[in-house]
Amino acid sequence: MSPTAAGSTFWADLGEAVPDRLIGLNVAEASGMTAAATSGSRNLIAGDASKYLIVDHVMGPLLEFVPYLFDQATGRPNYTRGWLYHQRTGADALDTNAFRLLLM
Repeated sequence: MSPTAAGSTFWADLGEAVPDRLIGLNVAEASGMTAAATSGSRNLIAGDASKYLIVDHVMGPLLEFVPYLFDQATGRPNYTRGWLYHQRTGADALDTNAFRLLLM
């Protein structure tokens, strides 16, 4: 599937750089995915990104004062104070049939 591979039919336009379209779809790269293609690895997702929703939900109170912080190892108060900020982010596919995962 490399854009420099001879006979590649996946990319819409072979050139010096990675084309911005693949089989008619826009191309976006996720840096968290591995670049190595081994047996059983999942390296390519094709789909309609408009069917994927990301939501940021800021819960109230936004900022909360914590009068006593605790040591993680002992569970005892460490006589320090702090602030706690609440925020929740979620994402999900609205239509799972809009995406396909390529299994190597």
